[in-house]
Amino acid sequence: MMRVLLFSLLISLLVLSALPIPARAQTIQIGGSHLWSKRFGSTGEDSGHGVAVDSSGNVVVTGFFQGTVDFGGGGLTSAGELDIFVAKFSGADGSHLWSKRFGSTAFEEGREVAVDGSGNVVVTGLFEGTVDFGGGGLTSVGRYDRHDIFVAKFSGANGSHLWSKRFGSADFFDAGVGTAVDSSGNVVVTGWFTGTVDFGGENLTSAGIDDVFVAQFSGADGSHLWSKRFGSTGNDEGLGVAVDGSGNVLVTGYFTGTVDFAGGGLTSAGNSDIFVAKLAPTSGASTPPAVALLNQINVRIPSSTRSAWDIPALLSIGGKQSNPATIAVAP
Repeated sequence: MMRVLLFSLLISLLVLSALPIPARAQTIQIGGSHLWSKRFGSTGEDSGHGVAVDSSGNVVVTGFFQGTVDFGGGGLTSAGELDIFVAKFSGADGSHLWSKRFGSTAFEEGREVAVDGSGNVVVTGLFEGTVDFGGGGLTSVGRYDRHDIFVAKFSGANGSHLWSKRFGSADFFDAGVGTAVDSSGNVVVTGWFTGTVDFGGENLTSAGIDDVFVAQFSGADGSHLWSKRFGSTGNDEGLGVAVDGSGNVLVTGYFTGTVDFAGGGLTSAGNSDIFVAKLAPTSGASTPPAVALLNQINVRIPSSTRSAWDIPALLSIGGKQSNPATIAVAP
């Protein structure tokens, strides 16, 4: 009897060993396994805020630090309260490639980083006083304890300066919080501002405490392409941005009260609500491009067949009615 049981058990084990292991079990076994980890810091306050990966798998990080921190290339020492750092590491083992610090005697933070198709690095955040990102000092326009937005681009090879810009209002707090790069290398930034800020187009003025901004700049030199503001009389902030394969811009953050992202007012249900908005790549408009184009078309219909055309049907695309006043029907 015992031999029969042992033989049956052996046969069962052989059958089980021949069965394929489910993919789910394989994923659990290998997923999340440690590859490498690093720590950097001083005896003060230090934090990483944004991380991005280039096409070669190398890692770029930004944030802030206080005191002296060695990211692997020698100690960097803050000039004041908090300084910005940007550091690049090998994706293979986390070894140091290059690192930079930027700051004044006041308060600065790197909030987000992105990498373009050529490996160049774009960083946004906030700063006070005068900070030189490598192209000459940028000076915030507000009081000593008020911060401005910065956007800076660096070479992915060694962190050398390519261009840098500042934007801000007088005597208010402004910050760049999210950034992304499209397939053409153009840079999109979001964040928040109070008062009046010129991103290079027309002045944008907040409706309340903080308003959301979204701005796009040329990747070549940081020149303004377009900029938009969205906000209520309350507190509204853009916190993250991404770009899809067609160049459309996706923004998220939070808002209070009622905010119109140009697609009709959205009203928060409570203290603050989440928003997600998709904007067109060329102007930041949230109107569907097909409708925007139709609004500019002159329609020529021969008089002999005009009665057979359904004009209202022509003016409707995607369930949205175009403005008939902008359609010219010529003989």
